[in-house]
Amino acid sequence: MPRQAVVTGLGFITPIGNTRAAVTQSLRAGRHGIERVEFLHNPDLTVKVVGTIKEFSAQTPNWREWSWPDEYDIPREALRGLSPHGLFSLCAIEQALRDAQLENAAVTDGATGLYCASAGSTLLAYHHVHRLMETRGERCGPLSVVSSIAGTLNFNLAAHYGIRGAVGGFVAACASSSHALGCALDDIRLGRQKRMIVVGAEEATAESILPFAAMRALSTNPDPDTASRPFDTERDGFVGSCGAVAMIIEEAEFARQ
Repeated sequence: MPRQAVVTGLGFITPIGNTRAAVTQSLRAGRHGIERVEFLHNPDLTVKVVGTIKEFSAQTPNWREWSWPDEYDIPREALRGLSPHGLFSLCAIEQALRDAQLENAAVTDGATGLYCASAGSTLLAYHHVHRLMETRGERCGPLSVVSSIAGTLNFNLAAHYGIRGAVGGFVAACASSSHALGCALDDIRLGRQKRMIVVGAEEATAESILPFAAMRALSTNPDPDTASRPFDTERDGFVGSCGAVAMIIEEAEFARQ
């Protein structure tokens, strides 16, 4: 008989808030987190709005230039392999663990797994490849692969938290997080894991947003208040965004212990 799974923790780093309370308030008030931006200092680009993360700055490839709220104590060894959306993910997981009243040491028992939804970091992929080509193959950062490819979240986060259970990454376009969540639920219901951490994340840099503009998939409406209209017959595309959401899922009886 399938085991019951319950959600015990949530964490948010999003354009509409960086805590569960803030996100809840924004949803109830109908507030969006979309702002006007100017990608690549080019005012002639057709895409002029994007969902932005407040209190964080991680728009460059160099982690030394990033900033985040003081409540998150992130060691240097973790930052060196992270992408911008990896930073969002780690902070979201920290929230979710606190929400579930779990210490970090509790997830190293082998009963806890980690599933991540991410297509990787196009910002860092372009940066590392450009450096490689510019130096004719003579210079490339030792962490260029693990910080940029599709598995960057599960590589770095599993290592940071010492996860010894199931670890995997999911790349299925806009359905990536749904796949990660569904497989995590399967693992709990089938008795493979007692607890799963699930996180989905994305960046909103020129490298990740503008290719969608080339597909004519993004809204060219410059007004943050009216650009995102998914159910309007006059819609002209979607609005790119970034952030991370993390969830702790546990087998019900295990969670009661």
